[in-house]
Amino acid sequence: MRELETLFQENNLIINSEKTLAVSFHSKQIRLPSRPKITFKNIDIAYKLELRFLGICITEKLRRYTQVRSLSPS
Repeated sequence: MRELETLFQENNLIINSEKTLAVSFHSKQIRLPSRPKITFKNIDIAYKLELRFLGICITEKLRRYTQVRSLSPS
């Protein structure tokens, strides 16, 4: 993470750590994936099971069901 902080600083990139989330991708056979603590600029980054990125639903198991459900009419 220190290397990333340096890279962002050198390239004038800003990360909004309050909006940043982590996802631990794994297969459905692995029930409890390893989730190391992630800290960026002294702020702990939270893990989510599911999130939206550029309008696409992404789950930790990389399943399409959530995306299909979000696109289908109610």
